[in-house]
Amino acid sequence: MARTLRVGVHAPLTGAVLRKDGLDAVRDEVHARTVTAAFERGREAGRREAVQGAVQSLNAAVSRLDDARERAEQDLPREVVELAVEIADQLLRVRLADGAYDLERMVRNALAGGGSERSQCVVSVHPKDYAQLEGVVFREDTSVVPRADLTPGTVHVETRRGLLVRDPLEALAEVREALLEGLV
Repeated sequence: MARTLRVGVHAPLTGAVLRKDGLDAVRDEVHARTVTAAFERGREAGRREAVQGAVQSLNAAVSRLDDARERAEQDLPREVVELAVEIADQLLRVRLADGAYDLERMVRNALAGGGSERSQCVVSVHPKDYAQLEGVVFREDTSVVPRADLTPGTVHVETRRGLLVRDPLEALAEVREALLEGLV
């Protein structure tokens, strides 16, 4: 009986030790798997969050780009008009400064458009233009006078009906305004 007692005493102790070691190993395995699974879930959640953040950033950038494109499309016609008029203005100023314009034709057109009906009229031009018109004969009762306050290329025709002004730079400014009003 003593032997049985020993075996009975030793066997359960050995079994308990084995069971405890086995449980620890299982618990460690379960813990390792739980930690690994939690890590993978965290990594996947982080990836999803990063992708969602990138998608949101991309969508915001696309939205800003669309807004900028729409503004540019709305502003483009006005900018085209402004640029075209600016180019025309610069070219016109160069031609006026060089005297590269048909002043006689400009005066004759102004006289025809002035409604003077062959009555007495006075044509005022810049002094440089006045010198260019020396010797040119216009219709009867038409006199040409220099005026220092006029810019080259500008023609004023005074008749009994009033004053007709032909100013190329003013005409260009009016064209600009008409074009811009047409955009609205």
